[in-house]
Amino acid sequence: NYVGGLFGGANSVVALNINVTDPALSDPRVRLALSRSLNRDRMVTDVMFGAADAGCLPFNTRGQLGFDADLCDQVVFDLDEAKALFAEANAANLSFGLVTSTQINPALTKIAEILQADLASIGVTMTIEDVDSASFREQASKGLFPQALLQLVGRSNLDPDTTFNATTAWRTAKNAS
Repeated sequence: NYVGGLFGGANSVVALNINVTDPALSDPRVRLALSRSLNRDRMVTDVMFGAADAGCLPFNTRGQLGFDADLCDQVVFDLDEAKALFAEANAANLSFGLVTSTQINPALTKIAEILQADLASIGVTMTIEDVDSASFREQASKGLFPQALLQLVGRSNLDPDTTFNATTAWRTAKNAS
């Protein structure tokens, strides 16, 4: 299950993927709480230095086919709401792991650290596992990550068909999450 694009530029989207078969993350309220915990604006400013568009969809780039400003801004950063959703789902003390790779892109680990700190402020523990590029690629492409995976998803063009059929996070067959 794809929780949300954090932000994107012309060629890629940063995506948080969740293994919905994991009992700790199977409740939709937990996944919505995780999405509300993503401070996309801060990540764009502090990590990408403004060179990306914050949003919660894979079509975050203005002018891209499928872009919808109203939908793109629908899921906002709100730790109070996230905390309430975690509590409602009986996951107030949730602890889970997130796989990422500095070797793939150093920005991924910095983004994960921002999310980790925000989640910690509301009582949720996220452990970051920074793996080598070979292990990361295998986990991402085969959906082998245990709980969550933060990845940079490439787009060869701005056509939504390319995004959904060539990207493991969104394709229907052999989906990575």
